[in-house]
Amino acid sequence: MLGFGSELTNMDSRPVVLGSRATKGRPAAGYGGLFWRGPRSFTGSAQVVVPGGIGGDELMGEEGPWMAMRGRHDGSDRGSTLVFADARADPRLPTRWSVRVNPYACLGTAPFFDTEYTSEPGDTVRLRYQVAVANGLLDPGECEALAGKAFPEVDEEEGQP
Repeated sequence: MLGFGSELTNMDSRPVVLGSRATKGRPAAGYGGLFWRGPRSFTGSAQVVVPGGIGGDELMGEEGPWMAMRGRHDGSDRGSTLVFADARADPRLPTRWSVRVNPYACLGTAPFFDTEYTSEPGDTVRLRYQVAVANGLLDPGECEALAGKAFPEVDEEEGQP
């Protein structure tokens, strides 16, 4: 399990607009957060795992508490799965995901996928994620269990684990 966190504080006296390439007019280009690019062997053959199902490129921009990618590796034909989980550290931002299997395999967080967020002076945006790296091709239930281990309890007042 790998943990990542960031805080973006507007130190300017003016509002700052946070967005993505998609908010600037490029369809399905909502990436802009923690990003993983998969190995060549995942390109075209990896599967995207979400709560309740498995898919591919059509899941670009999907909302959900977690998303995973699974695939096989060259040479050994062994499989692995990466599960990204969001702590919902900033409840103002939806949990959106940027994912592709083609033309290359990648998975990333997309807090500003298709909606700009205006950060007022002094405002802080908090983002926290965990990534589990697992042996084998995990099914949706197994991925959900790992995501639950990433952030087992959330403090209701703080909105953070």
